[in-house]
Amino acid sequence: AEMVANVAVFAFTLVLIWFFFRKSRRTPRLFIIWLILLAVVQVVDTALISSLGLRIDGESMRDVVRSLVAAAIWIPYFLVSKRVKNTFVEPRHDVAGHF
Repeated sequence: AEMVANVAVFAFTLVLIWFFFRKSRRTPRLFIIWLILLAVVQVVDTALISSLGLRIDGESMRDVVRSLVAAAIWIPYFLVSKRVKNTFVEPRHDVAGHF
């Protein structure tokens, strides 16, 4: 299950990178979803490890905290930032692309 989740997160990351470099209007929403997805995967992974009776190491807990802190910082920024709203717009249609 962890491998499937990691492959899904990786694929989503590639899609996010594509939209990021296109400066698409979808990027802020996708980035927020990505942050939530990362945090959820970390929390669920840690909970599953714990439910199996395995010991959770400090690195796993740092990853969970890091994901939650990143989401707590970046989600509000992407929701209210004027810079984000001005940066992520649909790409211009170049005249050269019509020939």
